[in-house]
Amino acid sequence: MTSSKIVRTYIVLMSAFFLFTTSVFAEGINFENITFKKALEKAKAENKLVFVNVYAVWCGPCKLLKKTTFQSDKVAAAINNSFVNLDIDAEKGEGIEFSKTYNVKAHPLILIIRPDGKVEKRILGYMKDNQLLSELKGLLK
Repeated sequence: MTSSKIVRTYIVLMSAFFLFTTSVFAEGINFENITFKKALEKAKAENKLVFVNVYAVWCGPCKLLKKTTFQSDKVAAAINNSFVNLDIDAEKGEGIEFSKTYNVKAHPLILIIRPDGKVEKRILGYMKDNQLLSELKGLLK
């Protein structure tokens, strides 16, 4: 095999790997990597609410929610279309002050927040995809 064939083969394999891994990790709810303040600004600009998943790394139901419900195609489609989404660790960084401000006492907690910072809805605990969609009824676009 010539070196140009090896290079082409390498490029084809790496491209296939990239496409596969991108599609695997692109599933589920699209949580923004922005501050809460930026999320409120974005929500206002897009005429949306903010969907905040407040979790703790040690929380089993939080992990299960992320692994199952948040990976559901129908949940992800509805939530990604309707909200600006944030995933906040209640015990680190901005999450500490956020938890004080929004009286977070248990996990997992989903808060639906208006662009003015007021809570529209609180959803506490693990739930399956249909349960979550039912809880969000009337808030989805």
